Amino acid sequence: MDVSPAQEVRPVFTGTTPDGDAANLVLPESMDQFLERISTLRDEYYNAMEQGELRVARKCLDGLTALTPDDAGLDTMRHRLEVMEGRNRSLPVEPDEMPGPPPVPPGAVDREQIKELLERADNHYQREHYTSALEMLDTVSSLDPENDEARRLRRLVERSRDLSAKIAEEDTRTDMLADTPGGAPFRDEADELRDAGLGEKPADPLTLVGTTEQQGPMAPPKPGIAARSRNLVTPVVSLLLACAVLGGGYALIRKLKATVAPSHPSLLVLPAIPRDGDPATAQLAEGLTDDVIHKLSAIANLRVLPSYTAFKAASTFSPLQAARNSRAGMYLRWTMAASGSSLTIEMAAYDTVAASAQWTRKFIVSLQGFPVQRSELLAELVEATGVRASEEEQVMLHSIPTASGDAYEAYLRGRALLLRPDPGAPLLAVGLFEHAVRDDSLFAEAYAALGWAHILAGEAGDISMDHAFAASVSSKRALGLGLKNSEALRLCGAVNQEQRQYDKAVERFEQAAVVAPTDAEATRRLALLLVMRAQTDRALAAAQRSVRDDPANPASYTALGLIQQYMAVAAGDRKDDYAAALLTFHAGERLAPDRGAYVSRYLPNVQLYAQQPEEALAILTDETAQNRQNYESLYRLGRMQQAAGRPIPEWQEVLARARSVINERLTLNPGDPVLLSWLALVQTRLGAFREAQTAVTQALRQGAKIPSVLYNAARVYALQRDARQSLDNLRMAVLQKYDLAAVLDMDLFNLHGNPDFQTSVTL
Repeated sequence: MDVSPAQEVRPVFTGTTPDGDAANLVLPESMDQFLERISTLRDEYYNAMEQGELRVARKCLDGLTALTPDDAGLDTMRHRLEVMEGRNRSLPVEPDEMPGPPPVPPGAVDREQIKELLERADNHYQREHYTSALEMLDTVSSLDPENDEARRLRRLVERSRDLSAKIAEEDTRTDMLADTPGGAPFRDEADELRDAGLGEKPADPLTLVGTTEQQGPMAPPKPGIAARSRNLVTPVVSLLLACAVLGGGYALIRKLKATVAPSHPSLLVLPAIPRDGDPATAQLAEGLTDDVIHKLSAIANLRVLPSYTAFKAASTFSPLQAARNSRAGMYLRWTMAASGSSLTIEMAAYDTVAASAQWTRKFIVSLQGFPVQRSELLAELVEATGVRASEEEQVMLHSIPTASGDAYEAYLRGRALLLRPDPGAPLLAVGLFEHAVRDDSLFAEAYAALGWAHILAGEAGDISMDHAFAASVSSKRALGLGLKNSEALRLCGAVNQEQRQYDKAVERFEQAAVVAPTDAEATRRLALLLVMRAQTDRALAAAQRSVRDDPANPASYTALGLIQQYMAVAAGDRKDDYAAALLTFHAGERLAPDRGAYVSRYLPNVQLYAQQPEEALAILTDETAQNRQNYESLYRLGRMQQAAGRPIPEWQEVLARARSVINERLTLNPGDPVLLSWLALVQTRLGAFREAQTAVTQALRQGAKIPSVLYNAARVYALQRDARQSLDNLRMAVLQKYDLAAVLDMDLFNLHGNPDFQTSVTL
C-alpha cells in the first residue's frame, strides 16, 4: 500500500468530454522531474532575458507553455519578451508601458471548432478510419500547433494504423500459405485481434513473400556460382527480415493489448439502465449497481472501478470509450425493467478488444428472490472475467444477504441515496436502512450501510440525533453478525476516529483497503488520518493511491492536494509542494460538480503562495459577485486584496461590507458565537483590535466547543501575532473536529515558522 514520495505523479488529463471535462488520466513522469523541468526553463528564460538572448528566451517560454498552459504567470513573461522583441525592431514601445491585455492563446478563437474536429477525429479513430482521423488532426495542428490532445490522439491513430498494416501483412502471408499444398495457416495474437475487429485490411497490402519463379516450357538456365550464392543468401536475408517484422508486430500487438487491457484483470460496471423510465426503477438500478460494485471490489485479483468513477464515466462517454479511458479490460452493460413485483434484467460483459459480448445473461425474478439470484450472477460474472476467486471469496460471492425482498429493496434504495451529493441524502438513507434492518434483524450488510449513512449525515452537519453513537451501535451489530467487508471495516475506522482511538482507526482503514483494494473512500480517509498522526509520507502514498483507484472523483484530488499543501507548510513553505498542490487542485476542479465552490475553497490560498495573487483575486471576485451578502466571501476577497498589495481603501471597503452584513445578522441573532468569531476576524483585518478582542472573547464564552469558533479564534490571534493563544485555540479545534483545510488557512501563516505549530495540529 505504501508508495514512495519519489513516485508521486503529476495528474495530466488527455481527452476532454463534450462539456470540457477532463477525461483520461495518465501518469507520464514523477512530480519531481516535472517541477525540475519547469524550474530549469524558468531560470533559463530569465537568464536569457538578462543577456538579451531573445531567441533562447522564446524557446524557454514555448516550453513552459507546453508544460503548464494554464499558468497565468506566463502572460507577464510573454508580454515582457514581446516588449524586448519590439524594442529590437525599433518599435515605439514606452519603457514604463503597463502590460496590456494578454495575447490570445493559440486556438482560443477557434476553440469550438478545434473541439469539434477532435471529436470527429476520435470518432474516425474508433471506427478505424485512420486516414480520415489523421486529416482531421492535421487541421487541428494547423489551428493550434501546441494542442496536447491532438498530439496524443495522433500517436494512438498512427500506432493503430501501423498495427493494422502489420495484421494485413499477416493476412496475406496466411492466405498464401493456406493455398500451398500442406501449408498450414500461421496464426498468432495478430490473427486473434484481427478476428476481434481491431484491424482493417489496406487496399494494397504489402507482402512478406517474394514473387514465384516464372514457369515456362523450358527450364530456366542453371545459375552460376555467384548467382547461386546470391540465391542462397537472399532467402536467409528475407527470412531474417520477416522474423524482424513479425517480432516487431508481435511486440506492438502485446503493447497495444497492455494499453487497452491492463495485465491485471479490471472491470467497469456501468450503471444499470432502467428501460421503463420510472424514477423508482431508476433509483433501484442505481442502488443495485452500487451494490454489485461493492461486492465485486472484494475480489483481490480483480480491479473494479469505484461507483463514483463508474457513474461519471457512463454519463460522459460511450461504454467502450468509458472502459478504455478508465483502463478497464472489461465492462458490464445491463438494463432493468420492473413489472409489478418482478424485475427483468439483461446483462452483457464485453472485452475492450472484442466486438461481441463475452458473457450474457437474462432473467426475470421477483424482488423476494433477487438476493439469491444476485449471488449466482456475481459468481458467474467473476468467472467471465477470467479471475480465479479464492475459497473465501467464493463464499462471499455466494452468500445470500437477506431472505426478505422488502428489506433488500429498502437497502438498495438507501445505497442509491448515498451516491447523491445532496447533503440531506444521508439522513434519508438512514430511514431506508432502518426499515431494512427492521424487516430483517440479521441483515448484516444493511447494518453496515446504516452506520455509514449515520457517519455521512453527521459530517453533513445534521444535528437531529447523535449520529456518532448510532454509527457505533450499527458497527457493533454488523461485526457481531460476522460481516467483515470493506464497508463494515471502514465504518469501524470512522467510529474509532470519532472516539479518538486513532491507532485503531488507522488499522481499520488499512484493513478495509486490504479487503477491497479499490475502496478509495477508505484510502482517502486513511490518508487524512495519517496526516493527523504526523505520518506525511504514508499519507501522501495513500492519497496518490486513491487518485489511481478513483480517478474521476474530485474527493481523491482534494485529499492529495491538501496533503501536498500541508507538506509545503511542514517543509518551511516549500514552493515546489505548493506548485504540486495547485496542479492537483486544478485536476479536482475539472471534475467537481460545482466548480465555483471548489475553486473558491481550495485554490486561492495555494495560488497566493505560488505567487499567483491575480488568479486568486479573480476567483474570489467572481465568488463575491454571486454571493453579495455572504460575509465569508467578502472577508476572503478583502484579505486577498490586502495580501496582494491592493490599495488600502479598496480592501478596507470590502471588509467594511463584510462587517455590515455580520452586524445585520447579529441584530437578528445576538450573541451568536459563530457570527461573533467572524466579526473578530474582520475587525482584526481592519485594525480595530479592541473591538476584535471583545468579539472573540464573547464568541469563545458562548461557543467554546464549536470547532468553527475555535478555528476562527486561532486565526484572530495568529493575525494579532499572539502565537500562544492561537496555538491553544487551534489545538482545541483540532481535538473537536480535525479539518485539514482549516488548519491550512492563510490566516494562520504567521504560525508556519513556529516549532509548536505541527505539534498542535497532530494527534
